[in-house]
Amino acid sequence: MMTSVIIPAHNEQTYLNRTIANIFDTTDGHIEVIVVLNGYDQPVDPRAKVVRLDENMGERVAMNRAVEVATGEFLFRIDAHCDFSPFGWDKMLMEVTGEKDITVAVLTATDKEWKRLPGHWYGFCRLIQTADEDGRVGLEAKWQKPNRDHTIYSTVEPNMGLTGCGWMIQRDFYDEIGGADESLPKMGAIGEEFAIKAWANGGRVQTRTDVLVGHIFGTGGYDTSGVKVAQQALWQRYSWCYDDVAAKFPDYEGVKLVRADQPGKPLRTVTIDRTDTKDTSDADGKLLRRRIERYRYVWVENEHTEEAGWTDDQIEQKYAPLGTLLSSTAYLTDEDGKLVPETP
Repeated sequence: MMTSVIIPAHNEQTYLNRTIANIFDTTDGHIEVIVVLNGYDQPVDPRAKVVRLDENMGERVAMNRAVEVATGEFLFRIDAHCDFSPFGWDKMLMEVTGEKDITVAVLTATDKEWKRLPGHWYGFCRLIQTADEDGRVGLEAKWQKPNRDHTIYSTVEPNMGLTGCGWMIQRDFYDEIGGADESLPKMGAIGEEFAIKAWANGGRVQTRTDVLVGHIFGTGGYDTSGVKVAQQALWQRYSWCYDDVAAKFPDYEGVKLVRADQPGKPLRTVTIDRTDTKDTSDADGKLLRRRIERYRYVWVENEHTEEAGWTDDQIEQKYAPLGTLLSSTAYLTDEDGKLVPETP
């Protein structure tokens, strides 16, 4: 089994090669490192594969392009300014990451000299509802709480969400949930996206508490203009499963709390739901099987400025065929002609 370590990078000249070297020094299995230079160029450790994008296409495109060239059965997403412990962390994550799991490492803060900062141990993440001044709800990832005593645990614990750094997923599951959604803004809410999509597709999120990723914060930041748009679009698409996910974490702080703290201009949003029915009948026209598929497309005005004057009906007519699959349920006809759910 191989792990493909994916590093999207934009202006990371200071730390990128140090991060790559640390990966090769601390992994114990078969790995490949794939770096996506997103709209810039720099010398890269020759042990890494390099994907070059002529312009900054954002983290979602970068991840998908890296996966296109990846050969590993497991994918590990990391930032370009991190270090890792203990030795063999890759095998430790692989051995607990099942077919529908996302396994998250503990994130610890480091200074620019790569020294761990005491009291910054972030292992658990919640998905909360946030709202702007007009009540438009978004889905936001927040750290549950830091482990201030910095105790090292040796367990795998259920987790609700994740941020964008330090998580592993099997390649097949990445493909099953559609990879990174390039219809969302280029940057922001990538952790929220993969966490809620995992839950929505019958998967789960968990943390391996004895795998640590040191992360340098404040390396320059990124364009945050699309974060609110992405969070609100994710809520529109996946709010249908949120209550079930939140119920799994009754001790997490404020997962059901709507906080009115999302700034920014109100956004016109049109949600288009579509239901398709596909029937299978015998030669006499008797119904044998029915599959019902639910699709949703979320139209956000600032992503379609040329259509800002369109009516909801015009938008629905154009985008209903482009919806994302939310659920697919099959039914069989029993002896009485009634439809009953098909069992796997």
